[in-house]
Amino acid sequence: MARSVGTNTTYKQRSGNRSLLLFYVPVFVVAIVRPILSSAMMSASSIAPSSQIMIESRLRSALWGMFSGDALSAPTHWYYGGFRQIQGDYGRGGISGYTRPVTELPGSILNKSDPNGGGRLSLSYSSKFFGNSKKKVTIIGDVINHGKLKYWDSKKSIHYHATLQAGENTLEMQIARVLMRSIVANDGHFDEAHFRKSYVDFMTKEGSHNDTYASTCHRMFFANMIFGKKDPEECPDNDGHNVDTIDGLILPSITALAESARQLSVGTENDGLVLSEEGKRAIQRASARTAAVTRSSNVLEKASEVWAMLVFAALVTPVGTGTTGNLMERPLQEVSQRLG
Repeated sequence: MARSVGTNTTYKQRSGNRSLLLFYVPVFVVAIVRPILSSAMMSASSIAPSSQIMIESRLRSALWGMFSGDALSAPTHWYYGGFRQIQGDYGRGGISGYTRPVTELPGSILNKSDPNGGGRLSLSYSSKFFGNSKKKVTIIGDVINHGKLKYWDSKKSIHYHATLQAGENTLEMQIARVLMRSIVANDGHFDEAHFRKSYVDFMTKEGSHNDTYASTCHRMFFANMIFGKKDPEECPDNDGHNVDTIDGLILPSITALAESARQLSVGTENDGLVLSEEGKRAIQRASARTAAVTRSSNVLEKASEVWAMLVFAALVTPVGTGTTGNLMERPLQEVSQRLG
């Protein structure tokens, strides 16, 4: 069984551990639920108390699920061999709790990824980073993911999250926390400029996280900022392959939750859980703009708009009883049709 590497001491000292990340779940929920409660007290909302409790519970559950699921699944990211592969690295019982990822991952293509941008790293180019010659500034190692370049060595086969400890979140969920903090700082609103600055500050601060891997969109973003001398607003990019991907829905999911709660506090129709078309569009726009902060992807922005309405439906749809069946079936069908 492969062994795991040690933790990043600087990260542990500055940012704490899993408890620091999860501390922001109740803070975030309180910040975005408060307007709903205030509206109800002022009779500006027709949301019943039972529905208010349901929404707050689902917000908490969604966030706990995102953070916990990410930490639990990180050791098996990029595993394609099923349970047998998991048993080979983590024992016969597989993974039953928070687990440190192994260090070595046979078949890993981390060693083929370009630490200075999107896509693959050519063999002739790799010597500039991993050879004996004096290397230049690299995005991975010097600008973001500080000190992690050695794990991207083209001669090694390293797990994408080899430096994480048991229960630590991957970089994408760490950025989700940054987004949550930004929304809280803006009284429950998504502010594109505020989040962009928070993202850049977090990514470029040494010791801000402990993950080994940063996806193509982040490497391209900072390559444009450092090498292209572009304003952060102009840095999102697309390599035509690794940016229009499902992990791009993580951040829009956070905004969809927050904006859904905010729109419910602004005004609803009928039983208090039915938004106006204007309210729906506000949720969709905020979610799409969230995706656009780190990625240049029309496909992802459109998918974020569709996905946001499914997030809203999951937040407000009551549990079916008796002959009503699964009331989420219709929203799921509508989303699948729109996504094709």
